[in-house]
Amino acid sequence: MKKFLLSVASFLGMSGVALAASPAPSSIIPVASSTLLADAVSYVPVLFTDLFPLIALVVGVPVGFWIITKAIGLVRRNTTSGGGGRRT
Repeated sequence: MKKFLLSVASFLGMSGVALAASPAPSSIIPVASSTLLADAVSYVPVLFTDLFPLIALVVGVPVGFWIITKAIGLVRRNTTSGGGGRRT
């Protein structure tokens, strides 16, 4: 238990030193924060418009196959071969 606590304490100590030594994010890349969010959000409708056919195919094809297999199963279950008896 002592070894675990010592390793956790040393990790926290090293990460604290690393965090204290790192410069502020605004000094690395100067960005106007008021326009950053607006610019990022403005691309969302374009992204959904462009990706809609792909999303429709990815969702629609498996759902279509699932519906077809369920319909085939219903038809097989309701039809009987022979003289209307129970199928085994």
